[in-house]
Amino acid sequence: MLRRTARKNTAVACHWIRGTEQTELVWIVGDARRFNAVGGTPTNTTSRDVLRSQDEHPWIHGEAIKLLAVMAALFHDFGKASDAFQEKLRASRPVADPYRHEWVSLKLFQAFVNGRDDRTWLEELADPASTLSIPDGTLATTHAFKGLGPIAQAIGWLVLSHHRLPTREDASFASLSHLPIAIEQTWSYPRPDATDAEKRKCLVFRHGIPFGSVEWRRRAAKVAWELLACPDLHTDDSPPLIHDPYAMALARLSLIVADHHYSSLPSHPKYGDRDYPLFANTDLATGQCKQRLDEHLVGVASHARRVSRALLHLDRDLPRIARHRGFKRRSRDARFRWQDKAFDLASSLASASRARGFFGVNMASTGCGKTLANGRILYGLSDPAQGTRFTVALGLRTLTLQTGDAYRSRLGLGEEDLAVVIGSAAVRDLHHAATAGQPRRLPYEVSGGSVVLTGVSTHETTCRPRIAPRAVRSERILSPPSKSRRTTDTPTRGSGWFR
Repeated sequence: MLRRTARKNTAVACHWIRGTEQTELVWIVGDARRFNAVGGTPTNTTSRDVLRSQDEHPWIHGEAIKLLAVMAALFHDFGKASDAFQEKLRASRPVADPYRHEWVSLKLFQAFVNGRDDRTWLEELADPASTLSIPDGTLATTHAFKGLGPIAQAIGWLVLSHHRLPTREDASFASLSHLPIAIEQTWSYPRPDATDAEKRKCLVFRHGIPFGSVEWRRRAAKVAWELLACPDLHTDDSPPLIHDPYAMALARLSLIVADHHYSSLPSHPKYGDRDYPLFANTDLATGQCKQRLDEHLVGVASHARRVSRALLHLDRDLPRIARHRGFKRRSRDARFRWQDKAFDLASSLASASRARGFFGVNMASTGCGKTLANGRILYGLSDPAQGTRFTVALGLRTLTLQTGDAYRSRLGLGEEDLAVVIGSAAVRDLHHAATAGQPRRLPYEVSGGSVVLTGVSTHETTCRPRIAPRAVRSERILSPPSKSRRTTDTPTRGSGWFR
């Protein structure tokens, strides 16, 4: 009853009184973070950060990741200042770009840097009195990363990949060692039937570029000073961050989420100049121009800063499964007693795994209970006071749905604990119809949902989720998207939290 009526501020702990001063925590409904490992809770709390413990964080390169994402946000849509894109915004029907605006944005950034070292162009950008310009003839080069320093390369990569990862069908494996220098315009999804006149219009800027925006210049100068003062970006002791996949992935995540979120918001004039003539997007409902270009760039930069800060404490803030009887329940069938032994062993390794990590291989025949055992092992490895969050990534959509059903029925996971994500709404609906005994009927539309999928490979073999905007569940079960619908690295909305 409590679980069905629980709200966001519900926090109830049940204790079994075994004797004098002997109690055992049985279960917690609601926010388990209100209690410690034995179910204790303070009688009074304060929201003041007395110890200021959050001022220090051990995350390596955290500040550099944030600043790279913010600076890339300020440049990421410069290509939308072109005459071709501005005409596209006012067109009656959508038209593919001859050159994608990400590529044009990267070329403008490369032209601004103009072969200078990172400190030189950052100092110019940090000086409010300097005159920023694009030298003539610098947009005609083929390779956009040539002549860029390490910081500029990292920012350029984020600008180029903030929608799609660049790709080349005939690229050999050996060419990967030359990235990102080897990337050229043909990698950025050009429109094959575009005429030369249409391509030239992508490089014409009659109304200028955001260098002319007062608000953009003010924000860019502030970030440039921060980049100049960031020690992680000016050291010879470690490789440049452009060669650190982890750091670049987090910076790119921050930029993509910020861009996706801010584009969905109404216009906020405070982020840009009131009379700025260029626009970045249109309103989906009316088709009219919505956010001015300088406002969009500054707004996305502001949100990228917030997202990157949130990543520092994401693991702490997301909900978890704690003190769940289903994971602890002993197996009644002798065939599955090995699961109990595996759970006990995992529990004994919990403390060591938090310091050293864990890698396990579970090999058994079909029907031996590997699926449930894996969940129990991961639960056993978790901190009992904090609970567990884990992802099960499977290679078949039907198997993914069946696994979700098994976790719900056998482990007693509810809607607040479990989310199942697959790449096909049709397969999901057929599965639900079959389990409910309804006639099988394919839907004609794919309904939208609240899951944001980013970083999806163009190879239909993996599907990596990120943060859901409205809710994040304690466990996700994933499978690849349908082969009938080719996926790209563009942020898209998934088909929903499947109940």
